[in-house]
Amino acid sequence: MHQKEKKQRRTGKKEELGSVTRSYWKDCFEILTVDMKDVRPFISNFRAFVNIVTAVCILGVDFQVFPRRFGKCETYGTGLMDTGVGSFVICNAIVSSEVRNSSKKSSLSKTIVSTAPLWILGLIRLISIRNLDYQEHASEYGVHWNFFFTLAMVKIVSAIVLTVVSSRLCLFLSVCIISGYQYLLTSAGLMDFIIYGVKGDGSRNGLIDANREGICSVMGYLALYFIGVEIGKQLFSKRNYLSLYCVLFALSSVSCMLLYVCQIFVEPVSRRTANLGYFLWMIFFNCLLLTSFLLMEIIMLCNHRFFDTHETKPSSSDHTVHLISQLVNAVNHHGLVYFLLANLLTGMVNMNVETIFATHIEGFIIITLYMFILSAVIYTFSRFGIRTKIW
Repeated sequence: MHQKEKKQRRTGKKEELGSVTRSYWKDCFEILTVDMKDVRPFISNFRAFVNIVTAVCILGVDFQVFPRRFGKCETYGTGLMDTGVGSFVICNAIVSSEVRNSSKKSSLSKTIVSTAPLWILGLIRLISIRNLDYQEHASEYGVHWNFFFTLAMVKIVSAIVLTVVSSRLCLFLSVCIISGYQYLLTSAGLMDFIIYGVKGDGSRNGLIDANREGICSVMGYLALYFIGVEIGKQLFSKRNYLSLYCVLFALSSVSCMLLYVCQIFVEPVSRRTANLGYFLWMIFFNCLLLTSFLLMEIIMLCNHRFFDTHETKPSSSDHTVHLISQLVNAVNHHGLVYFLLANLLTGMVNMNVETIFATHIEGFIIITLYMFILSAVIYTFSRFGIRTKIW
């Protein structure tokens, strides 16, 4: 009789476990097949991640503790820091006005006003580097050009194009621009001009020749911006988690295969020229990140549904939970200020510390304090509602 009770108890536990498992997978299926809300937490996390990693890298690269393989490549190659400007272009594109209002023409005047801070920051950086004799590699963007000028030019040129052409043709525009640009690089001598200059000896004479990398690469980043707008339309279209995950996974896979073919038959990846290889690499890299953040959001939503009590368990139509930390929100709302402050703190550290001679422990401590101060300041801005976007 005792053995019979034990057997019934075991059978009951198995049935209960099976019921819980079936309930869990049923909840997961409901989440995957219900249309997503207007808020996309994984996009906010992705954009903040790009900003935070960039902030770590721009100071970390000056210390020995930072692995050299993560640094920027001179002409060809792929390093973590080579992803910076391309990822920023895509981060801006996926949440741009063209994504939200695809049928509305871009306002050139509004775009020029919105890019004013970028031009100002670019000029401040240029003047600071000249006056403080700060280290700068001309082969990165040129003598006078910098990251801020590239972002501003891409935004303005894209607005000019979209005043003539509908934003529904962003994919077509992107393919045409990158194809034409790659042709100029490989068949029309543009690559030789970017690397060796007008005279062919690497010298820099005149404004255009001195900034040839920054000026020419705008074409590659413009193509990347338009493809980013197309990706943004997919991210914000009315669909469920499962279909969006499949779309992002497909984009990652296709761009990875095309990148492999491009490096064999066309040209290796070059951030310096923002060529076809770099274009494909950025699509692959950023779509892979978006896919990963989306997967984490799905897992957290499923666990939230599973561990909730029956009384508080949300319905299938109300499945979204708060998945964005306050710090991530702060970084997203004050992204430009965050990046500017990171640059200022980096300059202050380099002026007061001989970073190249710092030990690994000293470098780690300085970078940790730098990130703590940066995070604390930007969180304070958000916590007390301090507005930084006044244009």
